[in-house]
Amino acid sequence: MNLLRKYIRGVLVENIKPTKGIESIGDNEIVTSTFSLPGGKLVIWENSPYAQGVHSIYDFVVDESRRGQGIGSQLIDAAIQEYSGEEISGQVSSLASLKVLFNKGFRPYGAQNIDFEKLVKMFNDRYGSLNMRLA
Repeated sequence: MNLLRKYIRGVLVENIKPTKGIESIGDNEIVTSTFSLPGGKLVIWENSPYAQGVHSIYDFVVDESRRGQGIGSQLIDAAIQEYSGEEISGQVSSLASLKVLFNKGFRPYGAQNIDFEKLVKMFNDRYGSLNMRLA
């Protein structure tokens, strides 16, 4: 049953294709990719000038009524698949987003081997905000 669940999830992730757009922020035009599922969305700024030119998770939301159903995880999987082999950064501001990104391989710069318990302490020591990267 677990193998079937993984297969179905993989098929679903393959079918989450981003909607491309352009946002004007100051003097910058930023290409965006919006990944959507019922109850959630993830927006990535491509080659973000605010993240040293790497792709950056700009918006990541799962409706409260849909949390705990794997929607956020599927959206992150779709983004990782879309930008396979490319660096993605994300600023986490909740323990839920910290856990999802950690489970997908994101780590703070310079702390590639950190365990989750130490990561939570780091997150709390930095007042609930931490930049994570998948390289």
